[in-house]
Amino acid sequence: MERSNSDPIKVIVISGPTGVGKSSLAVELALRFQGEIINADCMQVYRGFDVGTAKPSLEDRQKVPHHLFDILEPEEEFNAGRFQLLASKVIEEIWLRKRIPIVVGGTGLYIRALLKGLIDVPSEKRHTLREELNAKTTQELYEELQIIDTKASEKIHPNDRVRILRALEIYYLTQKPPTELWKRHNFGEKRYNALCIFLYMERSELYKVLEKRCDEMVSSGLMEEVKELLKKHLPQLKPFQSIGYRHIIKHILQNIPLMECVKEFKRDTKRYAKRQFIWFKKEPEFLWVPSAQKLHVFRLVEEFIKSGDNQWLF
Repeated sequence: MERSNSDPIKVIVISGPTGVGKSSLAVELALRFQGEIINADCMQVYRGFDVGTAKPSLEDRQKVPHHLFDILEPEEEFNAGRFQLLASKVIEEIWLRKRIPIVVGGTGLYIRALLKGLIDVPSEKRHTLREELNAKTTQELYEELQIIDTKASEKIHPNDRVRILRALEIYYLTQKPPTELWKRHNFGEKRYNALCIFLYMERSELYKVLEKRCDEMVSSGLMEEVKELLKKHLPQLKPFQSIGYRHIIKHILQNIPLMECVKEFKRDTKRYAKRQFIWFKKEPEFLWVPSAQKLHVFRLVEEFIKSGDNQWLF
């Protein structure tokens, strides 16, 4: 059966905390259901950042097509808006090939931008405004947000400078409280017919996995990878501030004992996983599935693909 132009694009989204097994499940789904994988991890877009980002292996990338991996040098800027544009284009191309787009990653803002779009704010004055805001401390910015929009400040951690800046930009560029626009935005028209799955495991079990994973990254060449990257790129670049890389850089450039750096690496990895749990609890479209229940995921995906008028997929 031929596909109608009016058929909604179906997208499978696999997310979850770091280390839960998203990438391996995505490969299995792609092999079973004629899918192609789209990266939704803000670090896996950078070339050379492989070990510390747990990038899919070359073997897995040869089994099924993978998109939006290794597309940037660390000097290049990447954000949710750019991800949305690139991922939307890839999704359309995959769908036109009569295959299933499978979006995989744990960067919640990227996934939200893809599924719901971004809040449209004027861009003409953004650069000047950002310079003015950046001149202030994080505490000053947070206090400013508390005055402007108390509810918004309650949803953002006082140390989360990026989200505080974004909320203030929204207010000053639209003259509307961020919470008002966020509420309106969450009920906007859905861009895709998406099956969204959040893989999880019990926090205590996941933390054990993450401890082991950090040790394996160090023993598998993270140190050597960072040293090679530093030969070509400045350590102040944004990708080097990510978990794992910043900890190894402290050891290399500041002579902090490796054991101490790895301990902080493990601590920050677990904190990141906790933030991912918190973020996705606010995303009502996600079905939470224990990572051990792969067969359940397979059934959900098969039912999703067969639903509606998309028999051409089989």
